[in-house]
Amino acid sequence: LYCNAGYRFIIRHEIVHVIHSTLASDNLYGEKSEVWFSEGLAVYLSDSGDLSSPGGILSDTVSLSAYVAAGRPNPVTVKTRQDDMQGLSSSDVYPAFALAIKYLFDSSARGGMENNLSSLKGMFQQIRSGTPFTTAFANTFSKGGSPLPVATYATNFQSWMATYLSPLQTPATITGADNISMVGI
Repeated sequence: LYCNAGYRFIIRHEIVHVIHSTLASDNLYGEKSEVWFSEGLAVYLSDSGDLSSPGGILSDTVSLSAYVAAGRPNPVTVKTRQDDMQGLSSSDVYPAFALAIKYLFDSSARGGMENNLSSLKGMFQQIRSGTPFTTAFANTFSKGGSPLPVATYATNFQSWMATYLSPLQTPATITGADNISMVGI
């Protein structure tokens, strides 16, 4: 991820980790949070600084299908750096981590969950006070007005993403901060 990313992306990415760490009283490895969330948030927010740019995020059903066909893990199940990551580089999984985060906040007509980005502060404060990540996540995020447990998100991730990405069927080279193509993997 970092080799082609450029220093601006790397600095923004690492600053997101510092802010996360500071607000959640977590170490810089995000050990109180799950890897998919910590890294997905850093990729998503550091790409452009706004919520409208897809950047290095999986952004069409062809890319998602290629990701799944390549045997890569369901991103929401990657809790630690050891989970399902043997032999995979950050460029193999970070675009899917970022997609998982984008879906949580997207309020476009595509059908994201429309959660408010400012709710992250409350989630990080819960983690800081000792609330486990999975509980803080469910307390923070909702789908259809109901709390969203991480386990439910993981179980439904592939089908929800296929629906979410379906308006964008056209395969394209996904470039952005990391200049990584997810097509044809």
